[in-house]
Parts: sequence; structure tokens; C-alpha cells
Amino acid sequence: MKNLVLCFVSILVLCLSSGCARYWYNKDKTFTECKNDYIECRIGADMAIDNDDCLCSEKIRYEEKCMKAKGYRLISEGSLNSSARRRPADEIYGEKYGIAGKLEVDSQ
Repeated sequence: MKNLVLCFVSILVLCLSSGCARYWYNKDKTFTECKNDYIECRIGADMAIDNDDCLCSEKIRYEEKCMKAKGYRLISEGSLNSSARRRPADEIYGEKYGIAGKLEVDSQ
């Protein structure tokens, strides 16, 4: 059992350190636009699929289809532009992927 836990922890550390996190990203959208699009897709999934299980695979598939339809693609953290603003997935709220987008530029 101890070896199994050690193996799991090792894999987890390796995954986190190698950029296994995935983000919804569209190079032409700001972080705020991405966040708003993601919220729309999450609300759409909640309305379309009547299931209180926040980790429901049907909801995740709906969100994936919705985000792809809006022009986003999933990329690894290592592939993100270094200046991109990002917010990792929050598993407490049933998020599978994070979001990322261009930094907003002040128009002043």
C-alpha cells in the first residue's frame, strides 16, 4: 500500500511539473472574453442537462462542444504564450480545464 501511494504521488508531481494542465485558449480573445464564453457554456450545460452531479461527463462534453464552437482549443500550459493570463481549473466546481486569454490592453 505504501508503494502504491508513493507511486501515485510521484506520478502526480511529475504531471504537475510537466505542464499537464490544459486550458481553453483562443489567441484572438482576451482573458475576460474567454471567461465570459466559458461561463456561457457552463450555464448552457447546466440548462441542457438536468443532473446535479457537477462532474457529469455529459456536461463536460457539452462544455467542450460549446467552447470548440466558439473557436477555442485545448492546449497544455507549456504551449501557452508566456504573457497569457490564465486561471487553472477549479475541481471543486467541477471544472476539468482552465481558461486562458490575452491580457487586456488599456485604451488610455
